[in-house]
Amino acid sequence: MDEVSPWEWKKIAGKYKGCLIGQKNDFIYSDAGEDALLYWSGAWYSPKKEFAPLKNKLVAEERELIETLIVFYSDVSLSVNPYDLDLMIVPILLSRRTSYEKNVLKWCKELWKRANSLEDLLRMDFSVVGTSYQLTQLKESLFDLKSEVIPKLGENLDPQELRLTLMKCKHVGPKVADAYLLFTGIDVSATPVDIHLIRMVQRLSLVKYSKLPSKEYCKRFTCDDCPISHNCLRAIFTRKFERLSGWIQTVFYLHDKLYCYKSMCDKCSLKSYCVQG
Repeated sequence: MDEVSPWEWKKIAGKYKGCLIGQKNDFIYSDAGEDALLYWSGAWYSPKKEFAPLKNKLVAEERELIETLIVFYSDVSLSVNPYDLDLMIVPILLSRRTSYEKNVLKWCKELWKRANSLEDLLRMDFSVVGTSYQLTQLKESLFDLKSEVIPKLGENLDPQELRLTLMKCKHVGPKVADAYLLFTGIDVSATPVDIHLIRMVQRLSLVKYSKLPSKEYCKRFTCDDCPISHNCLRAIFTRKFERLSGWIQTVFYLHDKLYCYKSMCDKCSLKSYCVQG
């Protein structure tokens, strides 16, 4: 999406290219149809609804924490794009170890000026956009995506099996695979384990774990079958918070950047839960 005016964006690649989505006061609109509007705006997803079946499974302090998150981040949902399953991997791969705001948005805008499909990207010389390793490695990943993943997307594959397939792609590790599953809407329980999630889990003493997801295990096992799943942050977090997991990871990313990184403890809504506060 490219911002064309305050509170209005235009889709610049893939299905519905050129369509608009915007907000005026409390009214959201799009010329792409109701379903697309719901997915892109996040209106399709309700943290409150997903939290309801979890209440009796969580201890009191966990319930209170999640309730606080839902109130404090009531305007945050999950924006997903289930229409461009071939293109959604691009910004996710480019986001590895770099700034999304400073670099990834810039690179994607340049890519989408020159390409509108996976085939266009496979024919493209990415050096015209930049020479970072993210761009240099992108084509290898896309060729693997075309041969390994795309043929299986129409098979109603279980998300955990699709995650195994994604791991066959060069430069795709657990975090990239989970971000793909989450932001395509294929699996909202998928939890990209990044530094923000790790920090927030530690600050809030939310779950006990001793392992982080690694490609060594994730390319061979689903979480259900993995020998380290009872110690792995990703597996433990997803089992505990189920379909709320991806949303929690999203608000943890925001909270870490907006409050913790700036040491704004005095204004933090989670201060009473924080072991470092």
